[in-house]
Amino acid sequence: LKEGDVFTSVTDWEMEDVKYFQNTINNNSTLGKPELFQSDSNINYSQFNAVIDIRRKVINFVIKNTLPLGIFTTIGIIMLFLPLHRFDVGQMLGLIIPTVFVQMNLDNSLPEGIGYTTVLDYAFYLFYSFIVAKVLIFTICHAQHIKEETIKTIYGKFRMIAPSVIILFILGFAWRYD
Repeated sequence: LKEGDVFTSVTDWEMEDVKYFQNTINNNSTLGKPELFQSDSNINYSQFNAVIDIRRKVINFVIKNTLPLGIFTTIGIIMLFLPLHRFDVGQMLGLIIPTVFVQMNLDNSLPEGIGYTTVLDYAFYLFYSFIVAKVLIFTICHAQHIKEETIKTIYGKFRMIAPSVIILFILGFAWRYD
């Protein structure tokens, strides 16, 4: 298979190993013939098997599928360090809309029948949670009855917690799928 360049058109996968072996299996079927019902009807079949181990090129996959999300997340984190009075909810919507389109495009590129939640979906959910939390913090901080010192404390803690959670998610992803 390696000599025949079978996997050259599939650029995200590489062949690790190929194993060939043969064996026989035994079938006690009468093949539906009534005259064989009471007989010893062992039928041996010879098999030739091939096991092909393939591995996804993770770097290509990660760059291709997570780069847009990484860029949006980086922009969102940079926006955390803008002064709170310069923040606008519309800025967050400006991040959510393209992210939704990127996620929909990735979901549509999956093969038919994959209805379960993928790891990339969890990354998108984390990003959406980050945006919702930022809007919630913004809303809380702009309430009329909250003191300026409390606002600075809440926003300061969020500036530390949000990037930390994102970094922990990335490290957990890298550790789990290495």
